[in-house]
Amino acid sequence: MSVIKKGVKDSLIYGAGLLLVKLSSIITLPLLTHMFTPRQYAIIGLVLLFMPFTRFMFPLEISQAVTVFFVDAKTIKGKISYCSTGFWFTVLANASIFIVIFLVFSMLNFMHSSLIGGIGYLNVLILLAALFFDSLYYYAVNIIRWQEQKYYYIINTLVITGFVILGFLFFLLFLHLGLRGVFLSWLLAWFIGFLVAFFKVMPLCKFYFSSKKLKKMVFSSFPLLLNNIPSIV
Repeated sequence: MSVIKKGVKDSLIYGAGLLLVKLSSIITLPLLTHMFTPRQYAIIGLVLLFMPFTRFMFPLEISQAVTVFFVDAKTIKGKISYCSTGFWFTVLANASIFIVIFLVFSMLNFMHSSLIGGIGYLNVLILLAALFFDSLYYYAVNIIRWQEQKYYYIINTLVITGFVILGFLFFLLFLHLGLRGVFLSWLLAWFIGFLVAFFKVMPLCKFYFSSKKLKKMVFSSFPLLLNNIPSIV
């Protein structure tokens, strides 16, 4: 297969994955606008706007650097060391920031609950857990894409899209859980999506962390982070 044909085929496959995500948003939009007040829907919108921070900014775009050093590594051991270091850095970076966010939320809620709209501690914990697994899913799926596992990427996208829709139907229409139902749907979908993606990259993610390799990757990824800040913000 020529390079051009391969490029067109890959673009169509990955484009199909993006289309699935957009279609799920179109399908669920009438449900969300019907069931929630403008203020509640604004909370959902703000969370979706916050996602690039948990995916890109908090882990310092490390997933992009991992793919570069992963490809350049000459041995399997070298690939594992970069992939593992990037994964555990993503875990530690987002976990640390989410703990700080929850502490700040608790302080604001203690001082004046109206400042944060009465969302509730449990809802915030569910939401932060959902965002945490989404960031890990994004890391794992980036490795899958760079390994050119196109069809596995599509399967993973289908799994997440399906569980988001099913979660909305179950938690919102059947259990009538409101915002908590949305957060639970995200948590369910992104947790399962992470498990499916991680199953594929698990041989490359071991209990290994190298501060030296992390430093190299951060030096590589930080300019990308600065370059992407205007588009994220």
